[in-house]
Amino acid sequence: MKLFSLLSFFVLSALLLSSCVNWIVQRPVYQKTYQDFRGEQKSFTSRQGKIKYMDQGQRHGEPILLLHGVPTSGWLYRNISENLAERGYRVITPDMLGFGSSDNPSGYDIYSEKYHASRLLALMNHLGIKRWHHVCHDAGGLWTQALAEKAPERLKSLTLLNSVLLEDGFKPPIRMDVGLKAKIAMKGYRSSVTNTLMTGVLFRQGLEDCRHLTDQDKEGIRRPLLEGKTNSLYYFFSQTCNQLPDYRHAFKALAKNNCRTQVIWGTSDDMLLWEPQADEVKSLLNIRDSDVHLLQSNHFLQEEQPVKLSRLIDSFVASQQVK
Repeated sequence: MKLFSLLSFFVLSALLLSSCVNWIVQRPVYQKTYQDFRGEQKSFTSRQGKIKYMDQGQRHGEPILLLHGVPTSGWLYRNISENLAERGYRVITPDMLGFGSSDNPSGYDIYSEKYHASRLLALMNHLGIKRWHHVCHDAGGLWTQALAEKAPERLKSLTLLNSVLLEDGFKPPIRMDVGLKAKIAMKGYRSSVTNTLMTGVLFRQGLEDCRHLTDQDKEGIRRPLLEGKTNSLYYFFSQTCNQLPDYRHAFKALAKNNCRTQVIWGTSDDMLLWEPQADEVKSLLNIRDSDVHLLQSNHFLQEEQPVKLSRLIDSFVASQQVK
């Protein structure tokens, strides 16, 4: 995609989506600032760089990992992680390499799905967590599939939240060619004005109503991008969006290891669609109809439905403990 066309996309989208629908969202108010959040994160040094993460709740509680996607970070789960921690779980919420507070080293292939998966496994090994309940969103769905390809036995259960899964359900708003033009476009996030424009489009496209987000809520996405955390985005838009990896065998491996899966999906999402891929995903992962929850929500369910998500995750994980 030419740079002019890319910038035109953002400008036109901002103009067309300048108003939000009348949607009342009920959600808890996160009391800490993004700076406070960063201050509480711990650090793990992977082979490619430092990974920041939150480790909340009971140390010996049932472990749950909450995995973000593109271009977010662990901040996206701030309300859900606290809620689950209060319910007695041990909740691990990482910022993957190139996102949030984590390092952003130069390189291209190090941001591939397989390397994200390897770093995630290394983090959990570092924490001494052999098996856990896994929740993923957006591109985190691909990183999860790559992880399942390496070690399907590590996941006790899987919760899919509007995740990148199969080609039929993947409708990315941007596809870039590898090269200078795409790199320059990514640098646009470092400009305060362009960053506000680009993330404004993201919020409007990904939420039923963007008006409930406070400046502090937005800070958790905007600041890392202003800091230049775009190397992983560059890989995603120029590689993943053009050639989606096929991990059907990883799905089958999870099913073979009796990893029960639930789906929680916002039906207003125009980027990730459930219905076109529903039958195949359910078949590959042996998903029960009762474990599919379609919500009147958009892409960022964590912002719009944190209370509902917390309850569904809690109920699903708790049901795995009753044998």
